[in-house]
Amino acid sequence: MDRKAGVCGDRNKTGINAQYNVLRVLLAAFVAVLLTVELGGAQVPPGLPLPPPVPKLPDKPQPSPPVLPEVESPSAPLMPKQRELVPPIRVTVKDIALQGNTVFTAEQLREVTDPFIKQGELTTEDIETLRLALTRYYVDRGYATSGAIVPDQDLADQILTIQIIEGRLTKIDVEDNYWFREPYIRWRVERGAGPPVNVLTLQEHLQLLQLDPRFTRINANLKPGLALGESHLNLRVTEANPFRARLGFNNYLSPTVGAEQGFLNLEHQNITGFGDQLSVYAAGSSGAHPVITVNYAIPIHPTDTTLSFQYRRFAFAVREEPFDVLDIENRAEGYRIGLRQPLLRSLRHELAVSITGEHQKNESTLLGEPFEFTAGATNGIFKISALRFGQEYLYRTDRQVVAFLSRFSVGFGDVLGSTTSSAVPGSADGRFFAWLGEAQWVRQLDFLRTQLVSRAVGQLTPDHLFPLEQVAVGGRFSVRGYREFALVRDNAVLASLEARIPIYSRAERDVLFVAPFVDFGHSWSSEVGTSHPRTLASVGAGVIWNIPWKDSRFELYYGKQLNRLEIGNGNLQDHGIHLQVVLSAF
Repeated sequence: MDRKAGVCGDRNKTGINAQYNVLRVLLAAFVAVLLTVELGGAQVPPGLPLPPPVPKLPDKPQPSPPVLPEVESPSAPLMPKQRELVPPIRVTVKDIALQGNTVFTAEQLREVTDPFIKQGELTTEDIETLRLALTRYYVDRGYATSGAIVPDQDLADQILTIQIIEGRLTKIDVEDNYWFREPYIRWRVERGAGPPVNVLTLQEHLQLLQLDPRFTRINANLKPGLALGESHLNLRVTEANPFRARLGFNNYLSPTVGAEQGFLNLEHQNITGFGDQLSVYAAGSSGAHPVITVNYAIPIHPTDTTLSFQYRRFAFAVREEPFDVLDIENRAEGYRIGLRQPLLRSLRHELAVSITGEHQKNESTLLGEPFEFTAGATNGIFKISALRFGQEYLYRTDRQVVAFLSRFSVGFGDVLGSTTSSAVPGSADGRFFAWLGEAQWVRQLDFLRTQLVSRAVGQLTPDHLFPLEQVAVGGRFSVRGYREFALVRDNAVLASLEARIPIYSRAERDVLFVAPFVDFGHSWSSEVGTSHPRTLASVGAGVIWNIPWKDSRFELYYGKQLNRLEIGNGNLQDHGIHLQVVLSAF
């Protein structure tokens, strides 16, 4: 007799067995919820309870990019007026030859030179006017350290030669840096420094650098160098403290494993001085012991190519009656390595792609013995090895932020022992294909200084997935008013609209918002039947207080279920209440 039959076969053996036989279907649903809790991700407000977490937009629109002082353009490249050749003699010029020009071709510069060629004869004043016109052509297009000179020459061939000196940045000095190493800052700035130097491009790169929250201010001063066309850049930086320590409490876990949890998040945003970041997150509840996530990311190229690593593990035990007596436990761990490459980055737009490899292992036990709560697992264990390809687009202004995120995931069988179960109809399989998409829009309105926050998410797959790859519907970051992970399905569509209206404000960091919202979620399974309900919807309101102490924050939401879901035994979440308080030490 197999283990399932042994546990459920004789209803008279024990009260536990009888109870299990009656509630077996509900029990499997509870454990599916437990398995779906992402390995350390769903406990922090990452934006969505989807594995892996989709990057979260800021809670308010990004401010307009910091406008740096105008870069001081050295006067030397404009060249003082050249010494007249032999006034007032005229010279015959049938053509003009340009040397040293790489930014603009001779054809492009003909709009400047052709009128002078057509004159046929030029005075020394005409030649000086031509030189200044070529210099102005460069300066007007941002090449303020470039210019033209007229070298000594013999005009017997009636060809006038003009030398273009394209400006070069020969030195970058950094002052007042403490956390960042000087080579890293130079590395980032040199991307926009040519050659040749375009002060508009350079200024935009400096503004992009200042958008990094690890800098609070950057002052730039561009000065002439020793040689013609050379310039030196002096940077004075003010850095933010890279340490972050947050202690918090919320009820964002599933009541199955104890909804109320405490958590600690420690982060260093610049460990070695080269922009690498390390964060450690730990959380625990009555049934979570503990949840741990470790992230490390390091830039490996001046184009902001970033290599990232993640380790996650959790151990959960069911604490909700009547299933707490069954000693149900679940343990999982996962590893992830990823590479992210921006393709376009400006003050308004950012386009990036990423590729991530991930391996996850999950094991479940019942009464201390391995047990398969998910069809497709073997001896209570399933493994997933997946490759994920992501695309991101971000548009920001001083009044709004728009983001589109897309991710394709492919699960591979027979890779690092991944679980395959194609021979069993309706079983989950480690071989799968899924697409996850998200759109977010944050808009600052003039009406009552309201912030409008909207989000839409969808996952589509033709395959029946293991719980770690499924979508959870219900809870703070999907459909408020329902308990966390109320529904767990292969496919889902989620939508949310929230208006944050400030009702009290004493300082930038001391603001109290009231936040009415409406949430919607629809989900269904692939390859197997979908039980009802398929749709959850709610309306409600919240209170958000940006506490005037670092990045501390309190929020309380109440959601009213529009279609009643009869599960739960009186947890705060079952009454539509979601709350969190976060205290920041740095």
